[in-house]
Amino acid sequence: MDIEIRKEEENDYYETEAMTRRAFYNVYNLGCVEHLVVRKLRKHEDYLPEFSRVALVDGKIAGLIMDRLY
Repeated sequence: MDIEIRKEEENDYYETEAMTRRAFYNVYNLGCVEHLVVRKLRKHEDYLPEFSRVALVDGKIAGLIMDRLY
């Protein structure tokens, strides 16, 4: 198993939202909205993209870390 952590790039956005949707689908209620929270956070004025990281396992996105000013 090959694990890599790197800075998130704009071309990762679709896959990170899809991964979030798969992770939370039907967990707390029918469907999910967590992937929309990820999208909304990226558009927030306090979002810090320079701190966002993705975790890849064997070249596929398996995790996401995001941050913003509070």
